[in-house]
Amino acid sequence: MRKDRPSLIRHSGTALAALALAALACNAPIGESSVTPTRSVAEILTPVTALPAPAGPEQTPATPSTTITPPTPIPTPTECGYWATFIEDVTVEDGTEIAAGSTFEKTWRVRNDGCLPWTEGTELVFADGEQMSSPEAVPVPPAGVGEMVDVTVTLTAPAEPGEYRGDWLFRSPEGLIFGQNVYVQIKVVEAAGATDTTPAPDQTPSWQPFAGEWVNQDAETSGITRIQIRGEGDTIHIRMWSACVPTECDWGEVTLPASEADDGILSLQWDKPYGTETQQILMLFDGRLQVIGQIDYSDPDQEDTSYLEFFKPTE
Repeated sequence: MRKDRPSLIRHSGTALAALALAALACNAPIGESSVTPTRSVAEILTPVTALPAPAGPEQTPATPSTTITPPTPIPTPTECGYWATFIEDVTVEDGTEIAAGSTFEKTWRVRNDGCLPWTEGTELVFADGEQMSSPEAVPVPPAGVGEMVDVTVTLTAPAEPGEYRGDWLFRSPEGLIFGQNVYVQIKVVEAAGATDTTPAPDQTPSWQPFAGEWVNQDAETSGITRIQIRGEGDTIHIRMWSACVPTECDWGEVTLPASEADDGILSLQWDKPYGTETQQILMLFDGRLQVIGQIDYSDPDQEDTSYLEFFKPTE
């Protein structure tokens, strides 16, 4: 009887089973159950305790923003012009009582509130109402922007009692009317009685306040520099000088009847090579002499002009 050889398949299977058991034994935790819960790869690789996130740049708490509104820009004027603003009445306030037929001075204080200076040739012109025997226009002193000046008009109260008003406007050298109007408003009352204008022998002549030598208070004037006034009997003698190089130019002398000073105004005329020059000389309350002049040129192509100058007595 043949003796069978051991089966290689059986032994091979047994060997494989033994190897599998050995592998399991190596992977099993020591001292723990051989049955281990199944875990995923992600769970195995993730640490049990998570590390804190790395610190980034220090964060500053947000501050509520404050909106700043920029200032409204001041509009730039589109054009530059003249303007005059009335400031106050220097003399003869509204409603002042004036004797019928008497002469008085109205002075306004005004300010140049435009953006152009008032140059030579700027005038205050009569516009409406009662003119009160005044000239059609009087010169306005030159004034820079923001500067205040006084403008004076010599007036004569109407003969009839009542309330009267006259309006005046500013006019530029180019002929433009501008600024606020100014006015004189008076109450004319009857004179206390007839006035004898003939001075008595023991009374001061009416021309006496004008007598003396007067100098222009503006040392840099290019117009009249000196005036000399004297009286002899029934005649007033007036002499003037103006600025010339290297000395003064002598205008010569004009004479007036002494009665011309009775109304407080000396009116005179000079015949010049260039035309006719008329003037009104009057005494101001502050002791100065005021000269209002008008030049009418013979040349039709040359524009007539006016001026206003003030004089003080020589010391």
